[in-house]
Amino acid sequence: AGTGYVLRELLVQRLGMTKKAYWVIFWLQLFFFLQYMPYIRGGMFWYTGMAHYVMPMCFSLLMTAWMLKWERTGKRRYLIFMLLDGAYLGGSHYQHIILVLLILLSGWLWSFLMERNHQRRMSLLWIPIIEILIGLYFCIISPGNLTRGGEGFGLHPSAILLMPFSCMIQGLQHMREYFAHVPLLMAYVVLVFFLGVRLVRWDRFGVLRRIPVGIILLYLFLLYASVEAP
Repeated sequence: AGTGYVLRELLVQRLGMTKKAYWVIFWLQLFFFLQYMPYIRGGMFWYTGMAHYVMPMCFSLLMTAWMLKWERTGKRRYLIFMLLDGAYLGGSHYQHIILVLLILLSGWLWSFLMERNHQRRMSLLWIPIIEILIGLYFCIISPGNLTRGGEGFGLHPSAILLMPFSCMIQGLQHMREYFAHVPLLMAYVVLVFFLGVRLVRWDRFGVLRRIPVGIILLYLFLLYASVEAP
């Protein structure tokens, strides 16, 4: 649900793809998600998988879609949805908290630097950001974290300084492992690229057309790698 919702906003509403192409991409991605899940126990079993990993990921994707819809339409319901979502995500899983905070911060920075027309509206993103940070604080100080983390739990200067490099290394390693585990994934990448070249309406890119593709890919990789930080 989360994947389909955010893909629809990106592909159909933002990039002008046909709904037929959107459904092809969505169902193929769902097939890979289910057929080639790295850890079955993390995606199929209820508490350890669904409630702790899959549900927060779903609501992270919903938050992304609502942020994009809030920027595009300015309808208040999307801001309300983000506030409700933030109350849940702030107490969920560290990886999803980091992912959502970076996405919301990126949305605000984009409006601040590029889309001046929506700057005032997007400045309200700081409300769910602060909300999530408050939830994160309570997550960190909860006794259960110290019990699970042991003596090594806490903030260590050396680990923080090395974190960007270790995140990138781990991200590249996991990408290599997953592509080796799922050779068909490359065929999916080629198909999505082909559909993008043929069906995306490039006139809808606006300011985004001024940014090199390599910079966009680097941003997406770093966003992915950031979830290794916890």
